[in-house]
Amino acid sequence: MKGILDIGDQKLTLYQFQSCPYCCKVRATLDYFGYPYDVVEVNSLTKSQMKFTEYKKVPVLVVDGKNGSEEFTLVCFNEL
Repeated sequence: MKGILDIGDQKLTLYQFQSCPYCCKVRATLDYFGYPYDVVEVNSLTKSQMKFTEYKKVPVLVVDGKNGSEEFTLVCFNEL
């Protein structure tokens, strides 16, 4: 299913805890707009899935895509 807004060839990956209320909000928003995304369940003790960033809180949304001929990776997180 295609989302309401065209996101092109971008791949979305959500790093989350299943029971995290903020992660639930991100999932609900992505589902509402119909965006396909992968989910990575983060181990709450080791957080070994988060080695790619120093930020160790969830949710983290990683966007891999292209802008013209340029490839990019965007890591989105909310630091309070």
